[in-house]
Amino acid sequence: MMLLNEGRCTKDEIDGQRGNNTVDIERRLTLRNNFIWTFFGNGTYNGCQWAILVVLAKLGSPELVGRYTLALALTAPIFMLSNMNLAVVLASDAKNRNSLGDYFALRVLCSIASLGIVALLASLGRYGGVLAPVVALVVFAKFVESLSDIAYGQMQKHERLDFMAISMMIKGLVSLVVFSLMQYFTGSLSLSLAGLCVVWTLLLLTYDIPVVRRWEPVRPVFSLEKVKGLLLLSIPLGIVSFLGSLSVQVPRFAMEHFRGERELGLFAAVTSLGLLARLVTLALSRAALPRLSIHYAAGDMDRFKKLIIRLMSLGLAVGMAGILAAWFYGSTLLTWMFTKEYAGYTDVLMVVMLGAGLTTAFNFMGTAATAAQRFTPQIVVHAAKILSIAGICLATVPAYGGLGAAWAFVGGTLVSCLAYSFIVWKAVQDRVVGLGPTRASEGTP
Repeated sequence: MMLLNEGRCTKDEIDGQRGNNTVDIERRLTLRNNFIWTFFGNGTYNGCQWAILVVLAKLGSPELVGRYTLALALTAPIFMLSNMNLAVVLASDAKNRNSLGDYFALRVLCSIASLGIVALLASLGRYGGVLAPVVALVVFAKFVESLSDIAYGQMQKHERLDFMAISMMIKGLVSLVVFSLMQYFTGSLSLSLAGLCVVWTLLLLTYDIPVVRRWEPVRPVFSLEKVKGLLLLSIPLGIVSFLGSLSVQVPRFAMEHFRGERELGLFAAVTSLGLLARLVTLALSRAALPRLSIHYAAGDMDRFKKLIIRLMSLGLAVGMAGILAAWFYGSTLLTWMFTKEYAGYTDVLMVVMLGAGLTTAFNFMGTAATAAQRFTPQIVVHAAKILSIAGICLATVPAYGGLGAAWAFVGGTLVSCLAYSFIVWKAVQDRVVGLGPTRASEGTP
């Protein structure tokens, strides 16, 4: 809470005017403070989500981890598509073309549609029995999370990322405690997830919505014209997010299909360590995007390229640290973080860290492509990545299990790295020869 004062809007000023929807809290935090809040908020929340997987591995079994992972794999891509990065569109709506109620209306409609799609997929697949309640609870949690996401977009729009970070930190820490206690005392994944759903719902109702209400009424406005316009505006971003999420889930589907829930659980726990490396570069990527955009728009290609090289060097260093840690301490890390049963996946961890190293290094190429507003080609990149991963999985997972799935992810990552490098190179060439910083057909809001 200390940084509230640095935003020139004191806690007393805010708390003393609760309940007044017209309160002026437009005094914004500095870019530096917003970055710090975002880094710790995202880091805490994602770290706690990873810790939930660790708790499940230690207190449960690989089968439970696999069941939980499969439920996430079924729901995450669908909700990424329906979310359509609408919070980003809201945050960038500087001219207030749409009200907060318009965004909430579209989010509610799309999230309800996602519920139906997930239910249909679950009924068509082999996902009944004990998995059905787990999927249902994860779907409900995703629904609540999608509403909080719109609230976060409003906070970001007003450059008060301290509110968003506080919400994420509370959500992450309380969820971890509640999930751990429920799992310890009941041993039931369904009851543990039910506790998580309660926490998220209470936080939405008691913190997220009251904070956002200070700027604007929180009430869905179901206007066909407005909803249709927002849908057409945002759906390309949803497709990119959907494909990006699906590329992570394809190896998990392959593991479940060819090797079963137990080996999926082992694989998911080990690969979660690779995702931790991305947390280091995520906040930096978001902070670097405006600066890259400025350099590109100004035609300052020297600074644009130098900043990309600096960022990639940092990402490569993070990736190399992960590879070295896996090489020297892989078995010890897996035993300490999970159980001895996971130590046999040290070879998989090495390959996972190789993929994570490539991802952290070339993640900034994707940021540079976004800064140059090359959005449409990113859909093609993600589609090619998914096809590559799926093809390698079909060829390797039946025989090699988790090791084959890990190499499939590395292969898909290499494809996306090369593609993003070409997109950025082409964007620089276009700018140099005076074709402009953006193409009208590739623009976003």
